[in-house]
Amino acid sequence: MKFVIRIAMVVICCGTAGKAFAGEIAAELSAAQLSDLKQGQLIFITKDIPESPWPKVRAYRLIHASPEEVTAVFFNYQNSPQFIPNVKTAHISKQNSANEAEIDYALHVPLMSDEHYRTRNTVSVNPQGMYRVDWTLLKAMRTKSSVGHMRVEPFESNALMSYCSTTIPGSSIAFLLKKPAMGQVKDTVEAIAKQVEKEKNTQPQALAKEVILLRAALPSQEADPKPSASDTPVSTPSP
Repeated sequence: MKFVIRIAMVVICCGTAGKAFAGEIAAELSAAQLSDLKQGQLIFITKDIPESPWPKVRAYRLIHASPEEVTAVFFNYQNSPQFIPNVKTAHISKQNSANEAEIDYALHVPLMSDEHYRTRNTVSVNPQGMYRVDWTLLKAMRTKSSVGHMRVEPFESNALMSYCSTTIPGSSIAFLLKKPAMGQVKDTVEAIAKQVEKEKNTQPQALAKEVILLRAALPSQEADPKPSASDTPVSTPSP
């Protein structure tokens, strides 16, 4: 019986054309790209758009954790300066609802003074277990507009993350900042992956606390929550 189940899983993941259709995100990638992800590589894709000197970017990363754990670490917005490069401060300025908040950030920008901006972030999860965080720029010192999202879905025994961002800069030297901006996206995705795996391996109590906070923001999951690898008895969670 176990052998039959394994065969079925292979068919679902590989499909009839050699492409992994484990979920919405995996279906966006080729077999070669999925193979690179399994080797620990970051997949980075850009698409030029007429309204901005910066392209729309998509980054994919395989993380050794559950989708819930990845989202829980990202959802702890105020902790982002501790592990995401160039993010100097992050404070929740307004809590619109359990799953929606407005966050004020300060970001170090090369060649210029720090950029201060506010985003509205909303976290959700669909019935298939794909977590998603959407963000929209509300105000900024120099950036005209920015929208993006992070999606995380199960992939084999790991989590497959997609990070998408479209930004229209307002600076007159935006063309000089294109390369650092693309690097910031790559560094952000790598930093999220490394932080999740670090907490999972060495800080399980901190991760368990973040998972609890995420579940509280998604009350629809309380009736039948999906098990998480961080579900271990915790008597005194770390702050």
